[in-house]
Amino acid sequence: MTGFLNIVRQVVVPLSAVVALFYFSAANAQNAEAYYVDNIAALVQESCSNCHYTGGIGPSLKFTGSSSSDHKEFDDYVNTPTPGARANTILSKISGMASHGGGSIYQQGTSGYQKFSAYMDLLSGDEEPAPTVPGAPII
Repeated sequence: MTGFLNIVRQVVVPLSAVVALFYFSAANAQNAEAYYVDNIAALVQESCSNCHYTGGIGPSLKFTGSSSSDHKEFDDYVNTPTPGARANTILSKISGMASHGGGSIYQQGTSGYQKFSAYMDLLSGDEEPAPTVPGAPII
């Protein structure tokens, strides 16, 4: 019976960690999209979509006006090649600290900048709770 328990521990405990990580990642992704809809979509329509559209001068991000599509555009851009890789690029560009054809849109400390910063954290997974590994099962 001891051998069986060791096998259960070797399989169930790592599997539980994978399930927990998937759960928290999925929840974080839902939180990021909901946050986008509630806090960012209007800012993008107001300040970014004038240039960032197919055929527009915004070279990297292309917005359609669909919250779901535009959130996915940010998600793909920010998390390529690794999670959060370009979050600081977005914040630098909107604040005018990096080359941005539209100039400074939201200065650091403004409400718009703070909303984008929180959104970048959600996209990057910085707000993701750490998964916990449950104890060994008791049979």
